[in-house]
Amino acid sequence: MSELTVIAVYLVPAIFIAVLANRSKVLRRLQGWREFGNAGRPDSVEAAQVAVVASLGTGRDAMTNGQWRVFKSSWGMRLVMPGLCGATIYYMFFEPATAAEMSGLPIVSLLFLLASGYGLLHVYRYNVSTNGHILRIRSAVDRERRFALDQLIGVEEDAVHSFRLKFADGRHVEILKAVEGADELRHILAHRLEQNQRG
Repeated sequence: MSELTVIAVYLVPAIFIAVLANRSKVLRRLQGWREFGNAGRPDSVEAAQVAVVASLGTGRDAMTNGQWRVFKSSWGMRLVMPGLCGATIYYMFFEPATAAEMSGLPIVSLLFLLASGYGLLHVYRYNVSTNGHILRIRSAVDRERRFALDQLIGVEEDAVHSFRLKFADGRHVEILKAVEGADELRHILAHRLEQNQRG
């Protein structure tokens, strides 16, 4: 199988499904997203283990920086990502059967390495902060993004690691829920969503 065929077979459908899921609540439900406060259980033993490890450190307090409360990824999440990246790299390059296949696919190998590097950078640089009115998000290579919390109209969550926030202007964003100060962040979102729904 040529490299372009491998990329087309795996990457194109993944991107297509991600774009569709972004617009379809039905597809998100199939992927395990639920209404805020009703997150289902992880659908596999591995996902449950990741959820447990990622939750380590979520009981620590968020940091304060002036008027901002800053929620950084939990130290459990910082353990999960190197573990996942290491397992992927081991499987791709050191597992004999897979390594033999990957040796003939240098572009695919490079894409996997870049994705692993991005994942590590994302988790270690990630933080979300709020002053009660604005939600500010910083991640690996994204510039800072800001969202007005008085425009928050919906929150979904998955069973393991993320909230998906929807705003009145049509924008949406996913944020980690495996953060230091996780209960406080959940409370802030719940309180603001309730306020906005009451009008």
